[in-house]
Amino acid sequence: MAGSVAYRRHRKNRLYVYLVLALSVILCWSLPRPFYENIQKHFVSLYTRVFFKRSGVPSIDYTIQDVENIILKDRIAILEERLQAYEIANYTPPVFSEILSPYFRKLITSRVIYRDPAHWGSSCWINVGKNQKIQKNSPVLSGKVLVGLVDYVGEQQSRIRLITDVGMQPSVIAVRGGIQAWLVKDQIQGLTKHLERLSDSYILEKDKYEKVDQLEELSSSIQCSDDNTLLLRGTLSGSGGPLWKDETLVLHGEGFCFSDGKGLRVGDILITTGLDGVFPPGLFVAEITKVCQPREGACSYKIEAKSLAEDLTNLSSVLILPAMEFNPNDRPDIFGLLWD
Repeated sequence: MAGSVAYRRHRKNRLYVYLVLALSVILCWSLPRPFYENIQKHFVSLYTRVFFKRSGVPSIDYTIQDVENIILKDRIAILEERLQAYEIANYTPPVFSEILSPYFRKLITSRVIYRDPAHWGSSCWINVGKNQKIQKNSPVLSGKVLVGLVDYVGEQQSRIRLITDVGMQPSVIAVRGGIQAWLVKDQIQGLTKHLERLSDSYILEKDKYEKVDQLEELSSSIQCSDDNTLLLRGTLSGSGGPLWKDETLVLHGEGFCFSDGKGLRVGDILITTGLDGVFPPGLFVAEITKVCQPREGACSYKIEAKSLAEDLTNLSSVLILPAMEFNPNDRPDIFGLLWD
């Protein structure tokens, strides 16, 4: 009998506890938000004082000299980008120079401000827009290499669709000959500039200038001819994958139809044809890394290629060319008569 009474009393006490908890929850829900957040802030402050001790993490104190060094480095980077843009604006392309030179003289410099890791191979954002007279479908370069086009223009920013996006299909043609020697020479000159800017803490000054002289001698010994063989035409496209996938930067080519006496091989250079109405002819795009054997009955090659841009993974600045004047909507009615 006594045990039964004690059990009922215990059950009654538990019921009171549950009732108090339920009322407390309802009361918390009904409290004004500022009052609730104020209580939460004071509770967190009290909790950290009681249960957490200060760790021995040293504070970071920047001197005026450190801040000035950071500012100077940023200014030097901007000046280097402007110098590179000036050099590109005045250089003579090895192919289709008469057509390309006017485009390069009107280029606009810009910096990359955002790139989504989940869409690393598809797009990025730059810090120029309508206020800087950026146009939609303008070709985008990194150095002298095509890396994408502008597909959206805002007031102060624009979005670039990269060459590795699945929706990008520029018309390209394979070239073999003096253009390959020209590219090697250009890469040697770029390596020379990087070596000259390298800090003396990584290489002795005497050794650095010795290597610079050797690179300049190597560059001068390469003879670039104007003889280039135009091979097969096709289209390129990427996969537009995320940052953590290696195949994000792989370009796939198709539609390179067979032609008498012409074929493709590893090392051939792909440049734009100018026939897609978006990109002017002669822009560097990629280098062929693999030529797939055609299937039985096929009439075209499939290839793999890699972009000629050195910093496609880590783009920090790009150059914007003027858009081509081709308007796909300015055409006659396909159902009209020839004499209409």
